[in-house]
Amino acid sequence: MNNQSCPDDYDVFLSYAHTDDIGGIVPALHEQLESDFQRLLQRPVELFLDRSDIRGFDDWKVRCHRALRASRFFIVLLSPAYLTSDACRWEWEEWIKRELEHGQVGTGAACLWFIEIARLDAPGDIERLRQWKNELRRRFGVAFHAWREGGREALQDTAARTELARLTDHVAQRLRLLALDRGQRGNLGWPQDRF
Repeated sequence: MNNQSCPDDYDVFLSYAHTDDIGGIVPALHEQLESDFQRLLQRPVELFLDRSDIRGFDDWKVRCHRALRASRFFIVLLSPAYLTSDACRWEWEEWIKRELEHGQVGTGAACLWFIEIARLDAPGDIERLRQWKNELRRRFGVAFHAWREGGREALQDTAARTELARLTDHVAQRLRLLALDRGQRGNLGWPQDRF
């Protein structure tokens, strides 16, 4: 997506720690996921990525908050840096609020693991961090730690493509169900997002 336009709605919010962008892996994942979703869903798909969707003088928190409110799904690029980032925790907590408001508790997010699950716990974890890790474990996720260091080229690996296909299939299915759900008319209107 170019920086000239910002959509009102996003299909997916991509949440990650900036220090994890080794060898351009995050923009490459963004491009690959967007392409895969468009192929699966047969329509243009918008993925929010802060580096390309936040322009020069935008306040990052305001822009991210708007994008979170306007997104249908949340993908976490999970790493040790993610778990120690205040900005990442804020994005996650805002997403959880959105899930609660839309009755999607536990079904609106998935993890792409930049860390082995076995290495997720540390003896000195405080209770709040331990709870966050447990929430992330319960989400659908795919292991990607073997390819994280490889940058863009890692996305050409057959095993990496297989893992990404598992993720995109899961998320595309959720997006289809959300589209069906939004199409149903009930006795209450959808709440206004903007005033």
